Formats: sequence, structure tokens, C-alpha cells
Amino acid sequence: MNTPQHPQAIAPDAPHPASEFAQQLDTILAYTLLMIAAQFRLLEGFTLPIWTRFSRGRMRLARLLAKLAAGTWRPSPPRAPRPDRKPSAQVPYSPRGHIWLIRKAGYHAAAFGSQLSVLFANPNTHALLATAPAEALAAIGRTLRPLCHLLGVE
Repeated sequence: MNTPQHPQAIAPDAPHPASEFAQQLDTILAYTLLMIAAQFRLLEGFTLPIWTRFSRGRMRLARLLAKLAAGTWRPSPPRAPRPDRKPSAQVPYSPRGHIWLIRKAGYHAAAFGSQLSVLFANPNTHALLATAPAEALAAIGRTLRPLCHLLGVE
């Protein structure tokens, strides 16, 4: 007997919510990177550090969400301190503070911040985050928090 499916039911061949969220997040971050490259003159010497931060965060999130979607995510073991580590070279000044990228790049950056806000307000995102392990949420938060501060996303 054919029973009607509930409209909210997920089809068995539907993509995992983590992969869907990862794809949407990756698209927003990729276009943010393109905006950073396009605003090269406004961002002056900060273009490369911002590009690096967004690229690494984007890759880290993609790996983490892919593992969540595949069900293979495991917390990484704690790292042992490295006593032989040499002091790093002087890091050039980089702006700090909430929404500084929006202050530099204007409405171009604000548009991507609002897209992230809409993605985070999506009920599917809330459902995904409610089912994720606490350690995975902490890893997602550590990666997204600096990117969100640049764009003014709560």
C-alpha cells in the first residue's frame, strides 16, 4: 500500500544536510574570496593575509563537514607541545576588530555577511547543528568565528 509521505520527510537518496550546508557555505566563502581579490586596492597589504585566512578556513570547513556527512568524523587527539619551536618572525600589522573588512570593502563585504546570516538562520542549519557532536560544533565554531567577525555576522 502506498502511504503518502510527510511533506517534511527526507527522501532516502537526498544528500546529507551537512553536505548541503557545506556546499552553500563554500559558495559564499568562494565568492567572498573573489570579492577580496577584486578589492585589492582598497585592502592594500591586507589582501594576502585575508585571502589566506579565508582560504584555510574554507578548506578546513569543507573537510570537517565532509567527514560529518560521511559519518567518519572523529575528534583529533590533543597535540603534544613542541619545545624545539623557534620564535616566529614579526607578524606585520593586521587590522583587528569587529566588521573591519566591511569598513574597508564596504557594501561588497556586507553582502556576503548577510548571506552568511541567512544561511545560519535557516532551520535546516539549526537541525544539522543540533545533531552534530559537541566536539564538531566546537571545531566549526573555531573556524567560522574569525570569518564571521570580519563580516559582522553574529
